[in-house]
Amino acid sequence: MPALHAPPAQAGFTLIEVMVAVVLLGVFALTSFRALDAVLAAERHARAESQRWQALARVFHRVEADLIDAVPPATPPQAGRAGFVVEPGPAGGLELAFERQRPEDLGFGLVEVRYRFAEGRLTRVERLPAREPDAETLLEGIERFGARFMDASGTWRDEWPPERAGTLPRALQWNLTLADGIELTRIWRLQ
Repeated sequence: MPALHAPPAQAGFTLIEVMVAVVLLGVFALTSFRALDAVLAAERHARAESQRWQALARVFHRVEADLIDAVPPATPPQAGRAGFVVEPGPAGGLELAFERQRPEDLGFGLVEVRYRFAEGRLTRVERLPAREPDAETLLEGIERFGARFMDASGTWRDEWPPERAGTLPRALQWNLTLADGIELTRIWRLQ
């Protein structure tokens, strides 16, 4: 009598096993995509913040370079010379004006520099003798600006020049509040 054989077992996966594998692969891919997207977003944010702080550092460096070469105002005051003054500027802003020594490679002499804070913007205006003023916007998005000046006795003043004209402040302090609420304070020594 011939032996009865069981039908051969089929090799492979069932449809349910394949569907479970596809679902698991989809969940893994979605999770990986979201994680990668979060990493890329964080990298974009870090790059933007880095560029912002680098721009602020360039602005502060530019101001420092001007202040290092600031010269005391003429005594007695002379017509056409700025001295070192803070005064109301255009559009209800504030303007810091002073004279600085020109770099040697541009020829010796004095140049008038003005920093204007108006309409949320910091603008640097340079006026060379017998030339039109050159204005450059250095920073935008300023919510609030304040300046203080240290006199010869070490006292901080909100206004300059003091009653004794013909002097530079010992130090200058800027307080900036940016549009996003970040508050910055920077102090420069002048003398």
